[in-house]
Amino acid sequence: MSTSCLSVRSPGTVFKLTPVALDNLSNALQLYNWSGITLALDSCDSSDEFSKIYDDYICIVKHLINTHIPSKNVTISQRDPPFMTPKIKLLLRERNKLRRKGKIEQANVKSDKICKLITKHRSKVLSNADNHNIKQLWSMVKSAGNWKSNGNLASTYNVTFG
Repeated sequence: MSTSCLSVRSPGTVFKLTPVALDNLSNALQLYNWSGITLALDSCDSSDEFSKIYDDYICIVKHLINTHIPSKNVTISQRDPPFMTPKIKLLLRERNKLRRKGKIEQANVKSDKICKLITKHRSKVLSNADNHNIKQLWSMVKSAGNWKSNGNLASTYNVTFG
């Protein structure tokens, strides 16, 4: 029996893309000695060689990203709602820390950002709906919403009647 079928958690990495971190990465990319890659490309004769060179290039770039951009690991479990992404979960943690410290104004700013990300995710899910298949449409609506905590779908999606 495969253990991947039994997995209830999926890890995700969220990179903190601050201007300072992006500048550091940009500088590292500019200062890196790319001569090994360019020489290998110049003498490349086959697609297998090109694939190896490309893999090396990707390894170098990933290493520079992991070295210069701060990141956090976040685990998503099956208990989390469908709209929960690693970025949203990290923002929820940050918001909760701010609230515990009494920094309500900053926490409210995080809440607004979280709300926008959730709304964007739900809209993306519902944009793929086929309005000719009603059963599929309602299953997508139910999966996009959090029916346990918010039963008023009309207010969630700013739907107006009449």
